[in-house]
Amino acid sequence: MKPAYQKTFKLFYSIIFSIILISCLSSNYSIEEDEKGKPMLVGHLTWEEWQEDAGWESYSAPSYMPNLKRANEISEVATDNGVDFIIFAGSWCSDSETELPKIYKLITGAGIFPDKIILYGVDRQKDEPSGIAKEYKIEKVPTLVLEVEGEEIGRIVETPKLSWEENILTILRDYKFREKQEEPK
Repeated sequence: MKPAYQKTFKLFYSIIFSIILISCLSSNYSIEEDEKGKPMLVGHLTWEEWQEDAGWESYSAPSYMPNLKRANEISEVATDNGVDFIIFAGSWCSDSETELPKIYKLITGAGIFPDKIILYGVDRQKDEPSGIAKEYKIEKVPTLVLEVEGEEIGRIVETPKLSWEENILTILRDYKFREKQEEPK
């Protein structure tokens, strides 16, 4: 039988290892300053980290109320088909400051799981360390990209033409989701 201190020691190191592993897997971003001395978030991060570090006045889009019927439709189609929501934004950008809280209010309110929402902060050249913004050919922010199984099915750049709900639903409706076919017997 092991002494109690050995069990405690092992538990302590297991907890430390878990914390380090989680922090390595979660986000990878830096905070730079733009020419006006404002924070510029660059890299992959969570919405919570964005809110903590962007330096905006508001993150709640108080005047925006998503259409609940449309949000439910988005939830149903996106959840059933494994849609990923990839967002590119600039903490220095006024369009991102206006639209990003709306995007999050809608997709989190629609019950989209956090692991299906991926947020990247870009610098003024629309770049970030991993190179994914260049891969997606991001020219303006915010840009919301919808993907299924790694395939882009549509995007909304800067501001929606109708509304976030309607434009997302249009993308989802226009995409012909592959019907699962039974294997021949």
